[in-house]
Amino acid sequence: MQFISIQFIIAFFVIALLYYFAPRKLRPVLLLAANVLFFASFGPGYCVWLLLTIASTFAAGRSMESKRSTQAAGKETSAHADILQQNRHKKQRALALCLILNIGILVFFKTSGLWTSLLPTASGGSALQILMPIGISFYTLQALSYLIDCYHDSSKVCKSFVNYALYVSFFPLILAGPIERADHMIPQFEKAAGPSWASLREGFTVALWGYFLKMVLADRIAIYVDTVYASPGAYAGAPLLLAILLYSLQIYCDFYGYSCIALGCARILGFNVIQNFASPYLSGSVAEFWRRWHISLSSWLRDYVYIPLGGNRKGRLRKFLNILVVFLVSGFWHGTGLTFLIWGLLHGLYQVIGSILMPLRDKTVKVLHVSRTSFSHRLFRGIVTFLLVTFAWVFFRANTIKQAFELIHLLFKWNPWRLWDKTLTGILSAPEWHLVLIGLMILLIVDVMKRRGRSCACWFLQQGSVLRWIVLIAGVLTVLTCGVWGPGYNVANFIYMNF
Repeated sequence: MQFISIQFIIAFFVIALLYYFAPRKLRPVLLLAANVLFFASFGPGYCVWLLLTIASTFAAGRSMESKRSTQAAGKETSAHADILQQNRHKKQRALALCLILNIGILVFFKTSGLWTSLLPTASGGSALQILMPIGISFYTLQALSYLIDCYHDSSKVCKSFVNYALYVSFFPLILAGPIERADHMIPQFEKAAGPSWASLREGFTVALWGYFLKMVLADRIAIYVDTVYASPGAYAGAPLLLAILLYSLQIYCDFYGYSCIALGCARILGFNVIQNFASPYLSGSVAEFWRRWHISLSSWLRDYVYIPLGGNRKGRLRKFLNILVVFLVSGFWHGTGLTFLIWGLLHGLYQVIGSILMPLRDKTVKVLHVSRTSFSHRLFRGIVTFLLVTFAWVFFRANTIKQAFELIHLLFKWNPWRLWDKTLTGILSAPEWHLVLIGLMILLIVDVMKRRGRSCACWFLQQGSVLRWIVLIAGVLTVLTCGVWGPGYNVANFIYMNF
């Protein structure tokens, strides 16, 4: 059941209605049932792995709670030091076993393509493919963050299985994030306050913006990108360059659109979810880009991989190595192919090289009397960052390393005539190009406002009711008409559902 299906719209309306009128004590159970039904709609077998993750991490967390209580009692009596040490070892074993189990499951399915390629065409490979859990990369990291925080006593152990299961399986987030933290979400599930008129208005507005980004922009840009990538030799030069640039915008609108729909649905139910994007393509460096792109994953890798490895506390060389390791992990998290590993490695190298060249850049700016706060300098840095990120997306989008290098090679086969015939723009009609350009201009305005610390959604909700209704009705009509209009159009799955 996709977010962009009419079935989901109807089901969500029913769930929200039941949740709103249900007694507060029954709301968590009702919501958990909705989570299970939503996840099972992709295949009942998926629930097995989700339940295993929930049960194992919940049990390990409760085990750590009992160990912590014993330790606290020992401190009060100032005795039994050996018992405390023994409990500490038990706590470490509980963490280790649970990490091995859940990371092992994640790695197993991440590498399932390699396993199935080695198997003969028989029931084993097909069965493994059928049981591939949707959203496993996201809910596994979410569950492990809770477990690790419990181990370090930085998070309260959840004693309610229902509330913890809600945290791991919350259906707006389970497919593609954001990757939430237990301390932020579990108290909201415990409270189960329900929606308010303000949350309903805000949630609907944000979700509508997400549908616009996905259905009107991302999926329409995908028509051009998919056509060119299907036969890049026929579109060498300018059309291929345009497709590569457009893919950067497609994946942003696609993933940002999903995050907005997820945030909006959660808000309609009365829950606050973290923002996952903060104008990433307006960044002045790759490091800043990763502070603004997929914020929940970036912060997860920082807190649970980079800092435990030593962060920047063990010297410059160790810092560079830690950065490379983190981005290789990020690449593997997205997929086991070499293309994803190179994509991650490129982003790590960008930051390492940028740090090494920082003294030279500082000296150049000083010699040339360049103001780093000037618009021209910020624009230059933004363009360079966008091009570096876009180049890395080539490997992310390609199916193989060979295809990625073929695409880069074909970029240099320019035919000036293609700038004037219909090869460059003929894939989409003129009205479709106008729609894409207008939509991207609106997106740019929203991102610039967000970059300046102003929320367009908050500003919009503060306007008069007449203007709000006009814009909302126009937005709904735009999604319903322009979102299903044009030759070759197909409502595709969200890109990040594949990870």
